[in-house]
Amino acid sequence: MSPLSSTKYEIERFDGGSNFSLWKIRMRSSLVLQWLWKVIEEDFPKELKELEQADIKERALSAIYMRVIDNVLRGIAEERSAAVAWKKLEDLYSKNL
Repeated sequence: MSPLSSTKYEIERFDGGSNFSLWKIRMRSSLVLQWLWKVIEEDFPKELKELEQADIKERALSAIYMRVIDNVLRGIAEERSAAVAWKKLEDLYSKNL
């Protein structure tokens, strides 16, 4: 595990408004710094075991859930994949840019 994985990165919660493009950049950066972005790309290194992959997937989805307000969360709460939740947010809010 990376020494960066325990570092906290405070990102404003996305409120469903016009700040999606900035939130998306910050959230992606946070996921990269926490070694979680691979989940969104669905491109794991082959050496990762299934248990490690499952842990990373859960942490990435939780990170996204925690950085959106309740109304936005309701729109992605049924998703069990960080990649699918990310895509859904893009589909819902990129059009507001």
